[in-house]
Amino acid sequence: MEKVQFLGGNRLKINLICLFIVIINISCFQKKDDPVLVTKDLSITKKNQQKDSLIVNTIKEFYISYISEKSKNELNQNSINEIKQKYVTNKLLLNIEKRMEDGSLDWDPFVNAQDFYDGWIKTLKITSDESKKNQYVVSYFDGNKDVKIYLGIIKVNNQYKIDFIYDQIIKTTKQEKLEECFYKNLINDKTIHITKSNTDNSKSLKIDIIADKSNNVFQEINYEPFSYDFKCSSSLFKNDMPSHNEFEIISGDFNFDTLQDFAILYDNTINTGTIFSFFFQNSEGLFHEDKNFPLKLIPTKINKIDKTLEQVNIIGCCKINVTIYQLNDSNKWNVITSKQESMK
Repeated sequence: MEKVQFLGGNRLKINLICLFIVIINISCFQKKDDPVLVTKDLSITKKNQQKDSLIVNTIKEFYISYISEKSKNELNQNSINEIKQKYVTNKLLLNIEKRMEDGSLDWDPFVNAQDFYDGWIKTLKITSDESKKNQYVVSYFDGNKDVKIYLGIIKVNNQYKIDFIYDQIIKTTKQEKLEECFYKNLINDKTIHITKSNTDNSKSLKIDIIADKSNNVFQEINYEPFSYDFKCSSSLFKNDMPSHNEFEIISGDFNFDTLQDFAILYDNTINTGTIFSFFFQNSEGLFHEDKNFPLKLIPTKINKIDKTLEQVNIIGCCKINVTIYQLNDSNKWNVITSKQESMK
């Protein structure tokens, strides 16, 4: 009996030793992999830090050279253009140029100011914006307040360049109590964001065109209607829609170029109906207001084959005027018929 117990005791000891060896092997196996994972994570972190450092230095180089050149008494436009070509994408430069030409932009968007002072360089700071990928914040003190500009950065031929200047109103603090509306599903791949601040009595609105895929603002439009209601009500144009007066924004192809345009509320009057301003899209996806467009009301009918628009407006108490406009081969609008009818 003692011999059996001795053998059983040995068997128990052997089992415990085997279990201990298995545990040691598992532990060693895990410890063997951990350094690799840690090294990999450190490598990724280091690469991201190096990338951020390179982008920050690139932005800083641009702002130091740009502000220095723009602060000179005698401007050298060639030098300024060379700086912008080096650090800014052609798409953004073209967007800024067009907005300057149509009057929707009368300040320098890189500094959010009209005048320059080289003393800003001493207070210049560039940081990565953790809320959005590839976005960076440029700030400087203008003598009264801290100015912030939000930039989107992309890589072009191994060179980091400024590709977007984000809307300042989107980044405004909540204390300003913004009135705003997002109008989605009106324009393909785009969202229209309209904001107005209650901090002043200005009627001016900021229209941001946002790319849905990247969620980046690629066009900013300043617009001043006579009155505007933030009901966030919008619609696609329909010929059979009885009334468009309840909407603030209506999208449709209003000039027969197969591109989606939008009409935005200018004023809502009792006598004539809701007056709109029309913004037309070009091949690059940018919008501009056409002051020569003949319609002020949403057309009641659109004929794509004949390229005609029908507009109906009220005259006095009992009559309506029906006018049909046609777009000719020279892209000019002609009135082909206009007549008054009694209201039924």
